[in-house]
Order: sequence, then C-alpha cells, then structure tokens
Amino acid sequence: MITNANAEELDALARRLRARTREFNNQGEFSNVHDALLERRQERHADVEARLEAAIRRGAVWQSIRLELERDFDALIANCGHLLDRMDAAAMKRR
Repeated sequence: MITNANAEELDALARRLRARTREFNNQGEFSNVHDALLERRQERHADVEARLEAAIRRGAVWQSIRLELERDFDALIANCGHLLDRMDAAAMKRR
C-alpha cells in the first residue's frame, strides 16, 4: 500500500531524475562525473602507497612492483573506456 510518505518519496525521486535528465541533455554529462574519477584515482594512489610500504617491510619489493604494473595496465585499459565515454558526452554536447 502506498502511503503519503511513500508518495512524497516517489515524487522527490522523480524530481531528482528529471533534473539529472535535464542536466545530461543540456551538458552531455553529469556535473559530478569528474569528481568520481578523481576520487577513484586518489583511492587508488593511497592503496598503492600502502601496499608498497607493506612490500618494503616484507622484502618483496620486486614482486609488488610487478603486481602494481599489472594493476596499472588494467586501470589504463579501464580509463580508456572512461575516456571514450567522455568523448561521447562531448560529442552529445555539440549536437
């Protein structure tokens, strides 16, 4: 059963969805898309730093460097996908 509270929540959700749809249609991307990318990059940096410090303490530096290079390569491939998405968004802006 839908109560007034549920109906209000649904209305609020619908308003947010319409606003985000307008934003995407006007800008070709969401305003916070770059924030998420930056946050992921900062998290990755902190994670790598912690793992390398642990590797130094264990004496497993070269194994960790190899592993980090593999992870960086995988991240590079993923970032290419993000770049393509951004290029698509830029193309939509020009329409």
